[in-house]
Amino acid sequence: MKKIFAIAWKDAIIRFASRSELVFFIILPIIFTYLLAGGTPSADDDNRVRLVVVDQANTFVSQEIIAELEKSTAVRPDMLTLEKAEEQFDQRRASVMLIFPKGLDLNSIQAGSARMDFRQQPNSLDAPIAERAIQIGAADEQAGRKSCVLFERDCRGDQGESAEKPVERAEMQE
Repeated sequence: MKKIFAIAWKDAIIRFASRSELVFFIILPIIFTYLLAGGTPSADDDNRVRLVVVDQANTFVSQEIIAELEKSTAVRPDMLTLEKAEEQFDQRRASVMLIFPKGLDLNSIQAGSARMDFRQQPNSLDAPIAERAIQIGAADEQAGRKSCVLFERDCRGDQGESAEKPVERAEMQE
């Protein structure tokens, strides 16, 4: 066993005889790993998904949903006007957009006619994250189940035209 360690030690001494060998085999891989990993994260970075929000309703319900979204660890709501939001969405500077239309109030939710317009860019990896955060933020307790507000989806095609908007009912069992 001593002979094996002696051979390994002699080989290591020969391998790292010059400083350049030490740099190439030990120090550079550590530096490259650090750089490729993005360095150390800054405490000021907000790595949540940016969710452009347009509040046309400006009701208690929409304000409560926005307040819940601001508490979310997944999305960061960014309040904009409809024109600015659509401009950013069309220029692909926003990957997801949520619009609270006029008439979104407690009565429309209870009547089942409430709709929120949710738009996402095609092949957006942020869209499912934002969609789930919206469902959780819009959830209200009813009869032991979480029943979410209905919302419409709009997936933009490559030319930017609106696609069909199927309405989804999101219900989750507790």
